[in-house]
Amino acid sequence: MAPANGCRSGAPLATRMRPRCLRATSHMPDSSLSLSNSCFVQESARLPLIVSRKPLRPEDFLIKELRLLCRDEVGLIEQRTAFINQLRHALAEYYPTALEAFEDLGAMSAWMFLQRFPTPQLLEKAGKRQWEKFLHSRHLWRNESGPRRMELFAKCHQVLCQRTDR
Repeated sequence: MAPANGCRSGAPLATRMRPRCLRATSHMPDSSLSLSNSCFVQESARLPLIVSRKPLRPEDFLIKELRLLCRDEVGLIEQRTAFINQLRHALAEYYPTALEAFEDLGAMSAWMFLQRFPTPQLLEKAGKRQWEKFLHSRHLWRNESGPRRMELFAKCHQVLCQRTDR
């Protein structure tokens, strides 16, 4: 349970003072020091120094771990890029409207669109009201992009109608 004065240590309020180094960099007078700020300073004074002051060498454990994490991150980024390129290629052949409507296929909105309207036939079947509802509910309706996307969806509808007439 925390003591009544707010700090975990239970030190009386009168002993909470900022160190001189903090006082010199602060732009507020000492009397306006908040309780939470003073508790933070008091708690941090007792914590052991976590950061080492000596420079790290290439063979240090932390450097090796950081290199592994960075290598893994680069690998994941390359894999994601390859998947998005595959998706872009497939959409160019099968569903060009989705490719034109969403420039950034890595964006969540593009994925949500593909989940909601996975085929051009389902996009056409949904109709104008469902398109508008999707764009508005996902905050994708903007002055320039909303009407442009609606035109693309309508064009897809016309292309599908022409294909079925043949």
